[in-house]
Amino acid sequence: MTIRLARRDIAERVKRVLLDEAEPSGAEPSGAALPDDEPLAGERLRLNSMRLLGTLVRLEDELGFALPDDLFAGRGFHTVADLVRAVADGYAAESGEAEPS
Repeated sequence: MTIRLARRDIAERVKRVLLDEAEPSGAEPSGAALPDDEPLAGERLRLNSMRLLGTLVRLEDELGFALPDDLFAGRGFHTVADLVRAVADGYAAESGEAEPS
């Protein structure tokens, strides 16, 4: 059974994983508390290239699909919105949808 994900669901999961990776306190983080324009490499998230790779692997596990390698060619990841957009695009490519709603 394939579960359809809306863009807001993808955004919530991406934000939750980012917060959990940045603040592994054991508490259930709320993705809603993370603004779309939050810098990935800023004080709060401190995401460097190695942590980005780990976060992407965790997102693949959490969402149940593999992000295509060519999805990352020519992209910059500066904000939470950039990462959400890439993951949503990967989901759309994987599921055959034009774009998650």
